[in-house]
Amino acid sequence: MHRSLPISFLLGAIFLPWCAAFMARAQESSAASDASKLWVEELGAARTPQAYVEATVSNQFLLPATVLWEGTIVSAEPFDKIAARVVVEGEDGEPRYKGEVLLDVVIGENPFSIAWNPEGLPDGDYVARLTVDRSEDMELASRTYRIRRITGSHVELLLQELETDLRELESHVAAVAEGVVPYAGYRLAIIHDYLPAAASAYLDGSWRRALDDSRFLQSLLDTIRVDLSLRTAKDEPLLTPIPVVRNVEIRDGMFMSEGRPVFLFGATADCDVLVSAIPALRRYGLNMVETRVGPADTLEQRNGAGTVPQAVTSLLEGAEAAGMGVTMSLAPDAMAPWVYDAWPALAEGGAGTFPYDVTHPRLESILERHAETLLPVVSGSTSLVSVALADRPEMQFLGEPVRRGLIAFAKDQYGDRETMNRVWGTFYLDFNEVVLNWNLDRPAYRHDLSLYQYELGTAFL
Repeated sequence: MHRSLPISFLLGAIFLPWCAAFMARAQESSAASDASKLWVEELGAARTPQAYVEATVSNQFLLPATVLWEGTIVSAEPFDKIAARVVVEGEDGEPRYKGEVLLDVVIGENPFSIAWNPEGLPDGDYVARLTVDRSEDMELASRTYRIRRITGSHVELLLQELETDLRELESHVAAVAEGVVPYAGYRLAIIHDYLPAAASAYLDGSWRRALDDSRFLQSLLDTIRVDLSLRTAKDEPLLTPIPVVRNVEIRDGMFMSEGRPVFLFGATADCDVLVSAIPALRRYGLNMVETRVGPADTLEQRNGAGTVPQAVTSLLEGAEAAGMGVTMSLAPDAMAPWVYDAWPALAEGGAGTFPYDVTHPRLESILERHAETLLPVVSGSTSLVSVALADRPEMQFLGEPVRRGLIAFAKDQYGDRETMNRVWGTFYLDFNEVVLNWNLDRPAYRHDLSLYQYELGTAFL
């Protein structure tokens, strides 16, 4: 028996309340919708030992307008008849504009300017290259730009077509939900939620954002149509919805949710952000959230019991109700600010991803207090998937006790100083001369130092 798509979030969503407001505001700004804008964005530059080119150009134009590149060729030697060129090409590689000036270049700075009138340029994306050429096959320097021309009425039309298509597809999916591939519903939910944001961006003048969003949402609509046109026959298994996550176990290397294998897909953010995002994330077919809760969150006061923020319990409750898993990091790097005030020396030895001295004698009790505050609260949740001690920790243990530990490590590894020096490629006259030096250009020494540090890091965690 196949599981059908839950579409309760689609019912009643046929009428989009933002649409009327969008049309009203669009009519008010009909003059603006007939306008065209052009954006210029620099992508990168290239140079040679002989020369490089600097250039300034405005990044936005209300057409009609003249696009002006004001540049300077900085040359290390003199050249006769150097060409500074601008070539604008469409996505098909065909040139839409070519302009150049010829200069006799002297050593130092050589100013120039090139003007382009983009009248008649169709809406679309283009690439412009500003080059400094000694000859047809010898380029001394260049700068590359992305150019986009957009007419407001074109974006407005795209948004209106999207709204119409979305209504039709929502009605169709609601009528034939039993046989619909679930990912069509997830994509419809994304379009339904984000089409108003695209419309708002257009009305606020952010046409590039509106166009990019519209193109993406249109691609989702096209994918939905493919899903619906290639519906699986009744005797074949349908793609199943992303399963819920509850009482997760790890068995034979697999995450198991209530006895079934499950893959986890989700989002990472702060607790308070995720609490409000859970309903949308579940509508999009995701089944996990990941967050960080550090000592800065649980140990706000130096004295007194630690407290778990309300956002943490709200997140766990919301995840349980939605059938989503939660992965939580203890985030030991997010230290409570008062700790640095109480023990200033703690902040002096920070290295790697930890902004404090991980060997400080007070640190262990602080982190234990943090864990003892948080873990009893979260461990009873059926949505909890895992607790991470740290996120991709990078640690460097420093100080005299660590140096003496490295000496003990070397004595245990090699027995005598001569053997150690031969392997490391060093010239220590005594074990006591050994130093902690990550920049020492001796691969065997750095290998042993890394092994020793790994041992310290494992013991710390």
